[in-house]
Amino acid sequence: MPLAAETNTCGPSSRYVVAYYQTYKRQSMMNIDWSKISHLNVAHAIPSETGEFTFDGKWFLPQLVKEAHKENTKISISLGGWMGSNRMSTIMRDTHKRATLVKALSAFVETHELDGVDIDWEYVGRQASKCNKFAPSEDAANLLRFVRSLRASLHARFPDTSKIISLAVPVEPFHAQGRPMKDVARLAEFVDFASILAFDINGPWRNSTGPSAPLEYQRHRGAPFSLTQAVDQWIDAKWPADKLVAGISFLGHSATTRSVLTAKPNSD
Repeated sequence: MPLAAETNTCGPSSRYVVAYYQTYKRQSMMNIDWSKISHLNVAHAIPSETGEFTFDGKWFLPQLVKEAHKENTKISISLGGWMGSNRMSTIMRDTHKRATLVKALSAFVETHELDGVDIDWEYVGRQASKCNKFAPSEDAANLLRFVRSLRASLHARFPDTSKIISLAVPVEPFHAQGRPMKDVARLAEFVDFASILAFDINGPWRNSTGPSAPLEYQRHRGAPFSLTQAVDQWIDAKWPADKLVAGISFLGHSATTRSVLTAKPNSD
């Protein structure tokens, strides 16, 4: 089972059902129901300090690509992730390292006959994992530079094929100067679609309970975010609706409450 799946039905002629395949899980590709997937992102390529990256799935990638293409499923390499984004900001600020990463990704796509690159930078302009460095005033602009360069590099290598560039994005537009951006239209020009990570909104890391992946926000039920809020906010920031994909998590969390809830039958 994939880590997460996303669907998009907004576009006039395209429909995305995107799944993430985690290399560390060692799931059998024979268990994948390809008929339900249009795009598969293999996660994750982990950037190094130099702008190169490591990927521990090379041993099975050729067979996975073969199976995906046999079923007309697009397959991309996913860069970053929760723990793999700690060097992204540093790399993006350095022109040479950014160019190195672009070249390495483009070459990897060519070598392994992939269909594109998924960028899972968690998160642009703000803290995610405590290990992650970030630059509130620079990250968003540097991401645009990176994606623009990656698009040019892929086009140069594959002039007759349109390779995919996708993003995994949070429930708010990328942060710049400490707040969500109001205009991300320029970035959207170089991206095929963005998958909203509309899950893990609430969990044992918060002081109050709430649904992990709410469709709508309910007052006093955790953080004030939801799939509906996320879609609205990205569209308000000028991201095209037909380039948005709703992210759904196939996992759950457990937690121990501070007090016994069974004494309060209607307690949240």
